[in-house]
Amino acid sequence: MKVNHITFVVLPVRKNLNQIHKNILNKIKKRNERRYEKIVNSKKCGYLSPKALAISFGVLWGAYVFLLGLVLTIFPNARFFWVSNELLGILATLYPGYAATLVGSFVGLFWGAICGAAGGVIIAWLHNFALDKYCK
Repeated sequence: MKVNHITFVVLPVRKNLNQIHKNILNKIKKRNERRYEKIVNSKKCGYLSPKALAISFGVLWGAYVFLLGLVLTIFPNARFFWVSNELLGILATLYPGYAATLVGSFVGLFWGAICGAAGGVIIAWLHNFALDKYCK
């Protein structure tokens, strides 16, 4: 029986690598458990992130205002669900430069994103304020 000298070198290295791998996984698991406990203990029930809500509301409202302008650019007399010339007229009084044109739609995207983000921050702040007062 011929003994390969590489076998003796590889087996201890493989055992060491497995042990190192297990140690790394245990460290990651402990670190994640500490992070999770810190998050759970610092945030009260139902906490809303103002930054996340601002981004999501800004994207959604900006996209809606943009698409409303585009739809009314392509179909000027469209009236269905949340699309009408009356709504565009109301938003045009609130957002300077907004109109049923391609450039006006991009202006509406800008103003809609800013107003949506501000609304998201205000809603999250009010929600978190109520939690601090009543949720313990």
